[in-house]
Amino acid sequence: MVPSGFSPNNDGFNDVWFIPAAQFVRVDVEVFNRWGEKVYSAKNYKNDWDGKYKGKPLGIGTYYYVVTIYAGGKVKTLTGPLTILVQPK
Repeated sequence: MVPSGFSPNNDGFNDVWFIPAAQFVRVDVEVFNRWGEKVYSAKNYKNDWDGKYKGKPLGIGTYYYVVTIYAGGKVKTLTGPLTILVQPK
């Protein structure tokens, strides 16, 4: 399961995009804006993305993810929308 939103406003709740599977297996992620520009990517994601691109906060809105999960010798790719719910600080 991949969460569809987070609120990176440093209030201590949902400040990073937390993908539960990333705690246990390798997860690679890519995030794109509505124009198809890659705004984030990570190999072996560590649940640490705070909604910034090139050090600057992305705006409130819908982005799109490609998440690849490597577990038990199998590879599964998931895609979907990702909403940044508040402006990152």
